[in-house]
Amino acid sequence: MYSLSDTVDVIETVRPVVRKYLDGQTFAAGSQAIERVLTQQRPRVLIYGAYNSGKSTLVNALLGKALAATGDKPVTDRVTAYPWNRVVLLDTPGINAPIVHEQITEAALREVLLVLFVIRQGDQDVAPIYDRLFQLLQAGKKLFVVLNHETASDEELRKIYDRTNELLNRFAAQHNVSDETLSSVQIYPVNLEAAWKGRSKNAEALLRHSGFFAFEAAFRAWLDQYDTDVSRVAQVAQTVVATWLEPALAHHADGRTDESVAEYQTQRQALLAEKARIASEWEHFLNTCTASEARKLRSLLESNIRKNGADPDEVIVRWSEACTEKAARWLEKRLGEAPALNVTIDRNTRVPLLNIPEISPLYEKMRPVFKKLATDPKVIKEGLKILGRTNPWTKRIPEKTLNTWASRISWLLNVAITSWEAYEQAQQEREANERARALKIELARIAQEIGDDMRQGLYQNGLEVIESCYAPKLDEIDTALAYHAAQDDERQQDRVVLEHARGRLKAAFTEINFSDFIE
Repeated sequence: MYSLSDTVDVIETVRPVVRKYLDGQTFAAGSQAIERVLTQQRPRVLIYGAYNSGKSTLVNALLGKALAATGDKPVTDRVTAYPWNRVVLLDTPGINAPIVHEQITEAALREVLLVLFVIRQGDQDVAPIYDRLFQLLQAGKKLFVVLNHETASDEELRKIYDRTNELLNRFAAQHNVSDETLSSVQIYPVNLEAAWKGRSKNAEALLRHSGFFAFEAAFRAWLDQYDTDVSRVAQVAQTVVATWLEPALAHHADGRTDESVAEYQTQRQALLAEKARIASEWEHFLNTCTASEARKLRSLLESNIRKNGADPDEVIVRWSEACTEKAARWLEKRLGEAPALNVTIDRNTRVPLLNIPEISPLYEKMRPVFKKLATDPKVIKEGLKILGRTNPWTKRIPEKTLNTWASRISWLLNVAITSWEAYEQAQQEREANERARALKIELARIAQEIGDDMRQGLYQNGLEVIESCYAPKLDEIDTALAYHAAQDDERQQDRVVLEHARGRLKAAFTEINFSDFIE
């Protein structure tokens, strides 16, 4: 069990660190709040809700006396404490009140664990009310909800109650609040106006009909589970987090060095995101481009065969050169438009700036390498190897692929001569048509395979170009971050201490199941 002495140890550990990051007034106010919750004897319950929701009327009904001022306009401008049933009720201005009054309520919230949340029937569908309710749950507050209604019909009351539950479930999903947390929130419908009249006139029937008796019994039982040492530890822990640790961490983050680090990290994330986006666009462009270019290659090869062309290798060379030029133009243009690459970072450090180099040419012009037609696969293979040496985009084409291309082109030329001669001499002959059709299919297959290999080679080389453009800027930022990390070792150690303490104390009021301590 997380004990009070453990909490006090954490307080003493973080005190000198917190003092470094808070101004004197904030530190003193937090210290006083922590001292109050350490020495108080009774649990405190903050009455919370929109102004005119019935908070003060609820206080009067519980006390049986008209001690809290009520009215149609905001009348509560301070936090007022009312002892009741071994606890202290804190009546507050609430939310949707004047800004100064809301700030008073928020300050009081930082020092309490238990919240009695009042929702007026007229505010039942107001989204900000539910947003605030779930913010309190996420902050570790323990909530009991009073649904202040004005209906006299049981059927209508059931509809109001079901509607409230529906909205709670909907907003719980939006705020990522678990079903277990939501199920711990009790909801009781009470006609507070009728309840106060019943109390002031001692009318038992009116009190019962208003729902006050059922609410009061459930509320007392709910309070009993928090009137323990466990709840006291949780309340102290929550006050330390709210008044010391959160403000100290916020001021720590406001430091000039941390601002610079945040700027570098933002720039780094922007560069990485942009690099990944360009790589993805590059892949998409190549998929689209090479598909159409493969069809062009097939047409070029067909045309070459029809004309009994002597240099199919040159057709492939010219096609490859055109693909490379088209891809290079696209990538050069896209990298030139990349905004993050042009960002100048004002680092205010002694780390020298590194300039991004100019984008180098993405390819070298290919020169003619084939002087004559060669139907021998070995000769074609050698020609393809020369193509690979002169074109960096195709240098990754494996030996096996070269063998395949060479063999197919050789076979293709032999078949082509025979097929087209027969086709032109006897177009009506079925055999000639079938041969021509088979030839076209084989041409399409070869063109597709060459296109796929071209796409893979272009893609890998393009990634290298993209990486070479972004690496200097990323290295520059990483160097600056390392410099700040070395200079800010003490600040980083302080952050670790503060965050570790916050984690330990939050566990005291968010992970403890209070029902485990009830006999």
